[in-house]
Parts: sequence; C-alpha cells; structure tokens
Amino acid sequence: MSEKINYTPQQQAAIQTSGKNILVAASAGSGKTKVLVERVLNLLQQQVEIDRLLVVTFTKAAAAEMKERIEQALQAELAQLNSKDVQRKQWLLQQRLKLKTADISTIDAFCLHLVQQYYYVIHLDPVFRQLTDETERQLLAEDVWAQVREKRYGQQRPAFEQLTQNFSNDRSDDGLSAVVMKVFEYANA
Repeated sequence: MSEKINYTPQQQAAIQTSGKNILVAASAGSGKTKVLVERVLNLLQQQVEIDRLLVVTFTKAAAAEMKERIEQALQAELAQLNSKDVQRKQWLLQQRLKLKTADISTIDAFCLHLVQQYYYVIHLDPVFRQLTDETERQLLAEDVWAQVREKRYGQQRPAFEQLTQNFSNDRSDDGLSAVVMKVFEYANA
C-alpha cells in the first residue's frame, strides 16, 4: 500500500506496534508524519477501519498531509487491484469515503470537537467560543494576573512578599508582572 523506505528501529516499532496507543515524538523534519501515515496504512492492511482510529498532530498542515498521503495510498492500491478482488475493492472504497470524516486532525481541533459534542457531560455552555484573538488573550491573561495578585497581596504571605521585592521596586510591581507574563508565555509555548 505504500513505498518502501528504510525506517529506523524506533520508527519501525511505531509503525508495527499494534493493540495499544502510541506517541510519536521527534524533532521537526524527522519523519513523524511519514511514520504516522505508514502506521495508519499498516492498520488498514490489518482490516482496521479508518474511522476507528484517532490520529492527532500539532499542525493543520501535518493533519492535511496525512489525510492526503493516506488517500493517495488507498487510490494506488485500488488501481492495482484486478476485477476479481471485489471485496477488497469495496472495503478500500469504504475507507476512502470514511477518510473524509476520520479523526485525523490537530489536538486542539479534536478537543474542540469533543467539547462541542459532549458539552452537556462536562457542564459547559454550548454557546462557548475559542479565544483566538491575541489582544483579547493578552487582556484576559492580565486580568487573571491582576485578580491573583490582589488575592496574594491580601494574604500577606512572606514568600509572595519576597518574590515581589525581588522583581519590583518601591513604586510598582511591574517587574513581577513582566516575569509572570513571560513565564506564562513560556509555559504555553
């Protein structure tokens, strides 16, 4: 169903391991997308239906590339089948149709889908929206920090007072705020 490539032992294990979930983590350009595609194709060879899989990645481009490569591999196998392989051909056609709605997406898109579908289970207002505007995100972060800061000042804890003294001056605590925002951005990277 796919081209022959010399995979590393770790990549080969990721492709062939079955019966359990796996996490493929590696640096950029190391072939993660290719390995995940090959894993999906391997599972399809074992008659695992595409809509029974969850394949998540960090970028929309990688998710789109995975779907495209899987579709190309399905199409290539369909083209190679002879007219006697009716059952296999029908199964592959079904997989190609199911590919359009298969759970191959970014992690955030999959989570959004779950929340939208099961909002009532987690008691979330179904009329929620994603925070995508950078200015709005920054204002919200600053508002949350202001609330946390005021609460901590009210508690008069020595550790927080020392932290404030370390990063601020006698006129403002802007230094502490800057450090907190920098740590917040780093943690979200």
